[in-house]
Amino acid sequence: MFYAVKKVESHPCFDMQELIYSVFYSATQNKPFGKGVFPKQFTSPNRIWGYLKGVRDDFETLYKLLLRKSVTERKQIYSQLVNNNMIEFLCDDSTIDPEGFINWGSKLGKKIKEVIASCYKKLDLSHFKVPGCKLPPTHRYYRDYISLNKSVCPFCSINTYKNPLNPRREDFDHYLPKSEYPMAAANMDNLVPMCNECNQDFKGPEDLLYEAGNRVAAFYPFTSLAGVSIIVKSTVNPDPPYIRAWSVELLPNDVAESSKVANWMRVFSIESRLINELVQHHDEWMQQSMDEMAGKPFKSEKSFIDHMKSRVKMEALKVKRRSAPGSQLRMEFYKYMSSSADAIYIRSYMKQHNATI
Repeated sequence: MFYAVKKVESHPCFDMQELIYSVFYSATQNKPFGKGVFPKQFTSPNRIWGYLKGVRDDFETLYKLLLRKSVTERKQIYSQLVNNNMIEFLCDDSTIDPEGFINWGSKLGKKIKEVIASCYKKLDLSHFKVPGCKLPPTHRYYRDYISLNKSVCPFCSINTYKNPLNPRREDFDHYLPKSEYPMAAANMDNLVPMCNECNQDFKGPEDLLYEAGNRVAAFYPFTSLAGVSIIVKSTVNPDPPYIRAWSVELLPNDVAESSKVANWMRVFSIESRLINELVQHHDEWMQQSMDEMAGKPFKSEKSFIDHMKSRVKMEALKVKRRSAPGSQLRMEFYKYMSSSADAIYIRSYMKQHNATI
C-alpha cells in the first residue's frame, strides 16, 4: 500500500462483531437462547429489541445446531471465530495459520456462513445508526472514513473513492475474503473501502494470506506502514521509429516490509497499472506543465529543469494532502524529467513549447 488508513473509531457498526462473539461464546457456556446471549447494548431499555427480530431468528436456528455439538466442539468453533477475526495478526505474521476446524459443507457450516453473511447485510439496521444521524449506518461509516482518509485510494493511488455526499458509496472490500473466512464477513476490521477498480478488477476474492498455497504476510490497512517509493525510467529503441519505453519500479521504504510489498504488488498488479498510467498520460502531464509557463519560452535546458522541479514540489504537496489521484506517480515522473531524462527528450518538449509562442 502507498499509505495506511485510519479506522473510524467507536462506530455502532462495530457492535455487530461483538454480538457475533457473544452468541458463539454463550453456546460454549450452555446458556439458553434469549436476551442473555446478546450484548447489553442490544437489549437495554433505550434499544428496541424488536428491530433485531431478523437477526434473532437467524441466530436462534444456528444456536440450536451449535448446542447439538459437544462442548469441546463448540469451543473449537469459537476458537476459529476468534482466530479468523484477528485480521491484523493474520496479515502481519505469516507463521500464524488461520484455524479451520469447521467443515463448511456440513449443515452447521452452511448455517454459520449464512447467518454471518446475513449479519453483514444487516449492518444498516437502525441498531447500528449513529445517534441523531439519518444516514444508513454503513453510509455514515463511509462518510467518516473519507473525512479521515481523504479520497485517494491507498491501494493504487491512481483512483478516487466515490463522493460520500452522493447516494451510492464505494464497496467495502472483504479484505480477508468472505468465501474463505466467512466468520469475518461482518467484522468492520475486515471491511475496507476500496476503489472499484482495485476491488472488482484486481483483488476480487483473492486470499492475500496465500500465494500458490504458501502462507505469506500482507499489509493490514489500518496500521502504520512505511510505504513505497516509485522509480520512473525510460529507454528509447535505437532503431526507427525510436519508440520510448517506460518502466516503473517500486521499492519498500522499509526493507522489513519487502514481502508485504511484493504481495500487494502481485494482488493489485500495481507496477503494470502504473506503467499503463504513465504511457497513457505522461504527454498530457507535460502539456499541462507547459501551459503553466504562461506563454514564456524556455531559454535553456536549465530553465526547463527548474520548471520540472517546481512541478515536483507541487505534486509533493498533493501527495501529502492526499488531494489528487495519481499525484505520487506524477511527482516521480517530474523528478525523472528534472534529473534523468536524456537531452534529446528534454529538447523535444522545449522546441514544441517554444514553437507555440
